[in-house]
Amino acid sequence: MEHTVESDVLIIGGGLAGASAGVRLHDLGVERVCLVDKARVSRSGCSTFAAGVITAWFPEDNIDDWVRETAERGQYMSDQEWVETLYLRGYEWICQLEGWGVELEKDAQGRIARVCGRGQLPHKALRNIMFHGPQFMEMMRKQLIKRHLRLVEGVTITDLLTEGSRVVGAIGFNPREGDTYTFYSKAVIMAAGANAYKSINIGHKNITGDSHGMSFRVGAEQACFDFCTQQTCARNFDMTGLNMLVGLGGKLTNNNGDRFMLRYFPEYKEQEILPHLCGSMAMEVHRGRGPIFLDMTDLSGDGIARLRRVIPIAMQIFDDAGVDLQRDRIEWTIRPGAFSIASGGGGAVIDRDCRTTVPGLFAVGDAACTTTYNGVGDSGAQNLLWCMVSGGIAAEAAASEAGTVRMPAANARQVSELREISFAPLNRREGPTPDDVLLQLQMTIFPYTVTVIRHRDRLERAVREVVRIQDEEMPRIVAADGHQLVKANELRNMLLCAQFTLRSSLHREESRGANLREDFPETDNVNWLRWTMVRSKGDGLEISSRPLPIERFRFRPPSERYLHPIFARADIRLDKATTAEQDDRPIFYSSDV
Repeated sequence: MEHTVESDVLIIGGGLAGASAGVRLHDLGVERVCLVDKARVSRSGCSTFAAGVITAWFPEDNIDDWVRETAERGQYMSDQEWVETLYLRGYEWICQLEGWGVELEKDAQGRIARVCGRGQLPHKALRNIMFHGPQFMEMMRKQLIKRHLRLVEGVTITDLLTEGSRVVGAIGFNPREGDTYTFYSKAVIMAAGANAYKSINIGHKNITGDSHGMSFRVGAEQACFDFCTQQTCARNFDMTGLNMLVGLGGKLTNNNGDRFMLRYFPEYKEQEILPHLCGSMAMEVHRGRGPIFLDMTDLSGDGIARLRRVIPIAMQIFDDAGVDLQRDRIEWTIRPGAFSIASGGGGAVIDRDCRTTVPGLFAVGDAACTTTYNGVGDSGAQNLLWCMVSGGIAAEAAASEAGTVRMPAANARQVSELREISFAPLNRREGPTPDDVLLQLQMTIFPYTVTVIRHRDRLERAVREVVRIQDEEMPRIVAADGHQLVKANELRNMLLCAQFTLRSSLHREESRGANLREDFPETDNVNWLRWTMVRSKGDGLEISSRPLPIERFRFRPPSERYLHPIFARADIRLDKATTAEQDDRPIFYSSDV
């Protein structure tokens, strides 16, 4: 069956960002709101598996301290005006959560408990609050149903519709029933998440760059994919929760038993931002000191009890495997690939109302450039706060816009042309499956020598292989059913994201955040206080850079160049790790795979 759905505002993606936009739109009085998700709202995307913490500013905190610390931890690449908005507007959302039924961890006096997490220290400003596992997103689903939003679930959106230069809707299909869908709307909020290349780690198998691919194909400018970082996880268990685990005292050790983060980042240690954590782990393995272990054996009984409340899924996995955190070390690894996910990374360029560079299209959550609010890496758990705040801001702007524009006219020809592209794998009889081609992509980008410790030679080889896969394999790909057709369309977006990341990293000739370049090992505040931009150009893409509007910012870095700590301290003896001294041996450079 063919379904045509009209709305004042269409939301694509039902994670926390999309759900927050839906709640806010209803509360603003917008009557016709449609939210479409390729799975079940509250059970798809990253939000369901968020590991129990949200960075939350309270009115008794000094906002200048919070903005300064966030700017410093993000190596000054964030938009400081957005950072202040994030914290101030975020408090409004935090105040609503308990009233909606979100269970928050309390202290002995019954107040909302706040703890340090990754990227935070007791003597500094930033703090997290804790919620209890996946019930957060179940609560958001209840809020959407309570407000009678139209939820269209189990529908994969493949492309956006345009009228002139304006985005006016989307098309998709239900892989189980075979039904096709056409959505027309006065405004579209893109909330379809980020990209994880179907790597290991719980809950990220359907985070496939759909928002980035779809928005790029209609001309929306993207930014900062060179800062797409990695995540870390247990090698043998599909789980999340490192923020809580290190926040309660977890230590990372190499195979020699050395607590190596003392050497690389002696101030924050295991609570460093993710790109520095991943880079340090990769360098230890690169130097022959792997594997890496997470040691929680000093954890108290109260700490175990708190973990059971805040990250129950992870603790259940440990229990089922017979792992005792107070006795057993856990082998810990980098989740392979370069991820455009909330820990610092790329997405659509947005203005202060979350408008993209294409009229009618807004981007929120991980669909937007997350470097906007956290620079090169997360200082705690800002991502969920960003989802709520950006969702609410986009809803306000989209509601205003929907009140001033007409409903777009149907365009059967455009729908037919786009559907022919997205459905083409169903009409082929011979060729590789989506899984075959995905494996080729993963083998290209997953080596840590490509997306963690980078070098021009390896990046260029990877770009050539990704382009070959896109040009030679994708036109032959075969889908036997609706499920494989979903995979084929996801792969189309992942291949674009791979190019965004690899080519943006090639463009940035310095080491900062996740962009660790062996051939450019210095952090360069003289020449590279710039955002890397991705634009569509003909049938391809164009990479450029744009200076940060540093003149608008209150907190500015010194104009200097310095050797990145991961290169500078790879071989410092551990007994020297608490000093700022650098080893006088040459820094490691290699063009070998």
